[in-house]
Amino acid sequence: MLNVAILANKKPGYAKSMAEGLDRMFSRIGVRSKVFYQGLEMLYRPSKRLGGLRSSARNIYLQMRFYQAMRSYDLIVVVNTIPEAFLSPLQIERLRSWFPDKPVVLYDVMYLPTSGNLWNKWLDKGKPDDPNPLVRRGGNFGLDRYDWYLCASTMSSLPMLPGRQPYSQIGLNLDDGTLYPDQDHGFIALIDFERPNYMKERAIQIQTLEEIGIPYHILEGRYEIADIRKIYRGISIYFLASPESFGLPICELQACGSKILVPYPDWVSAHWIKTDIYQEGPGKLSSNFIVYDNDKRKLLEIIWNEKDIFNSDAVVKTFQKYHPHYWHGDANSLQSFIDQVARGKISSRSHLSYPRFRNISYKMVD
Repeated sequence: MLNVAILANKKPGYAKSMAEGLDRMFSRIGVRSKVFYQGLEMLYRPSKRLGGLRSSARNIYLQMRFYQAMRSYDLIVVVNTIPEAFLSPLQIERLRSWFPDKPVVLYDVMYLPTSGNLWNKWLDKGKPDDPNPLVRRGGNFGLDRYDWYLCASTMSSLPMLPGRQPYSQIGLNLDDGTLYPDQDHGFIALIDFERPNYMKERAIQIQTLEEIGIPYHILEGRYEIADIRKIYRGISIYFLASPESFGLPICELQACGSKILVPYPDWVSAHWIKTDIYQEGPGKLSSNFIVYDNDKRKLLEIIWNEKDIFNSDAVVKTFQKYHPHYWHGDANSLQSFIDQVARGKISSRSHLSYPRFRNISYKMVD
């Protein structure tokens, strides 16, 4: 039986939730796994600000403990986001030099070639106005960074590349017992964190809610996972503030019985329903998503209607019907991945055959 190390961090949010969900998925199929909450920290280059012998000695000690712990595992899964997973400060090469026979796999919500945003272009060519100097410069890693890719979704306006691709769509396991409807306090709206480039859309959301007297919360600052999920459980409608490459809260809120309101359908492209992933273009959305075309009058009518017919249990059932792999994960796909590792079809040398960005031949988004 394979032993799997899952590298994440302790910060509330993305990596921690996904890593713990993956741990639950492995347990379901009888695979031994463990989440290392300092795993990502161990892979980043030490900060130049960590001066002094004591800091250096502690870093060496922690890395040696990490190295010793990793020796007993057959497979290493890194849970990280685009673009961080493909930037050079994350020293995947350190893992390869320490453990040349262990496959190194990335688990992200999206698969890079169909990520539905411009990261695949910016990581290669650079993005002049990005605050991250590595993104500004470009020339980063492509699919050759990892030996395989686990993802939740491949859905976007970009088509899947032709031929065999090194990914398994295993979905997410969010069902940790904290996501369920609890709308005892009435019909309440939630507005996403503020995004400066999308203030016009935000203004319509707030003005509409205030005009018809719907109570609402606005997300601000930082939240522990338990705190924000307590908020989610009481929400009936959720307004996105900007386009999402995926958006874990979109899934978490549906699991809590909340509908998702968006001004434009391409803001939630990862949640489209498409019968052919090799076809370019948009897909459909489930009835849990309501597009109001950034039209205030249309939004007013929608909210009045939703208030009258709102049924949190129906939202949860729709979520489980159309996106069950975003709730419990896809055990069959995960098992197939593990079987390929066990047979040597996915190995520590698999990445050598994958293309860098400049060799990925598909229509890039401008």
